[in-house]
Amino acid sequence: MTLSHSPHEFWMPEKGLEDPCFRGVLDFWFHRNLNVFDNSNPKEILELTRKLNIQSVIYRLLRKRGISLANGHETFQILRKEALQIAGACAYRHHTIEMLSNRFDRAGIKPIWIKGPSLACTVYPHSDWRTYKDFDLLIAPDDWNVAVQVMEDHGYSSTTCLNWGFFSFEKSFRALDDIPESVDVELHCRLSNRARLCVFSFDELTEDASDASSLSFPFLIPHPVKHFIFVCLHRIGHHPHDRRFTWLMDMMYLVNQFSDNDWEKVIEYSKSKKVSKIILQSLIEIKEIFPVTIPDDVMNGLKKQSVSQLEPSEMFLTMYRSKWTDLWIRWWEMPGASKKIKYLLHWTIPPDKYMEEFFGKKPFLVQHKDRIVKALKKYFWK
Repeated sequence: MTLSHSPHEFWMPEKGLEDPCFRGVLDFWFHRNLNVFDNSNPKEILELTRKLNIQSVIYRLLRKRGISLANGHETFQILRKEALQIAGACAYRHHTIEMLSNRFDRAGIKPIWIKGPSLACTVYPHSDWRTYKDFDLLIAPDDWNVAVQVMEDHGYSSTTCLNWGFFSFEKSFRALDDIPESVDVELHCRLSNRARLCVFSFDELTEDASDASSLSFPFLIPHPVKHFIFVCLHRIGHHPHDRRFTWLMDMMYLVNQFSDNDWEKVIEYSKSKKVSKIILQSLIEIKEIFPVTIPDDVMNGLKKQSVSQLEPSEMFLTMYRSKWTDLWIRWWEMPGASKKIKYLLHWTIPPDKYMEEFFGKKPFLVQHKDRIVKALKKYFWK
């Protein structure tokens, strides 16, 4: 497995949860229920864990319980071998994240860790959260230039780590026009310069955030309710092809630790921030896939709120808009011809660093051929 693949990017069988082996593996993963190993063929389990890319997770859980897949010892050894190969790549990812966080610490920066290991730090078993490769950070405006330098010194581009400008953070977050020209900014700044679509300011996210320094990482983790809302918005803001099930899993873990008071805050924030439809849709999707208990009064409250008001965020982030329409809107709203040309070039001929990261060190034409093939596969088969 290469480092460009996310080990928690879900594959779903045609039958979904009606597939007994799939349901059993998920039940073991989340609830440690061993029934799947009594009722399924070991080779079937192995094939399923491969398609889900969770060999290392399942192997660790089995090993902790001293289980070697009765009547399938050879299958268990294959699972062990593949799990150790993945673990090597995961250890490398963990090392780079740790090194990066130490550099932030020395620079006096405490960013907000939005997804990936951020949720894992609080609710996942320590051995599982290291399997994440990708993560999004939000940096305070005053620290922006320093943070970019820290990342570039460590071999990251600003686009890799920062979910930059994805939301409008009032005046406490820098507008797109203020970003230095030398910075290679990720171009999915959907809500920058749109004050009416503001969700949370940077200050709001930090005011009740918890400090992750006890985990040896100098990051702030938002309050679970705000974190949940942010992850919901983050996921729906992506084009449908890019909405990964891992974010639904993040939401599921957050929802499972909500208290009655937290649910009240979900309704309160959803109404005040005008995002009830987005939150309702996310909760419905979570319930369809994962074993969660969501109070009926919460669902009913969100339904009433989503009917009674027009939500600019939901309109702007709607899943019904095509990616090309989305790109056109962003291009059209960019000020000045030079910015429009730069934006167009960025999408037609991405930077060398981006192409090498996602398509390897290959000749120019081969890289772009692979890029086109990948885009077509996403469009027709995903």
